[in-house]
Amino acid sequence: MENSNLKDLIEKYLSAYNTFNIDGMIGVLNENIHFRNISKGEVNSETKGIQEFRTLAEQSIQVFSQRRQVIKNITFTGDKAEVDIDYEGILSIQGSP
Repeated sequence: MENSNLKDLIEKYLSAYNTFNIDGMIGVLNENIHFRNISKGEVNSETKGIQEFRTLAEQSIQVFSQRRQVIKNITFTGDKAEVDIDYEGILSIQGSP
């Protein structure tokens, strides 16, 4: 896959993510996705396969009332991309006072 096509897929994914569109997120992913979230140099979330990823995505939409990811940098190596993301989110308030 060419870098421009891979970048387009990443941008479609982020657009779906930012609007809480799980089907849109899943629609651009490979069945064998290996997802790792790295924050401050440590892996704090990891899934293997589309179903594990979907479960994580469904759980995540319950946590945030708003969220936004913006691409800071993309590094392409062969058919892989590593994306540095600027992230901002507002937590949902769960339960009653």
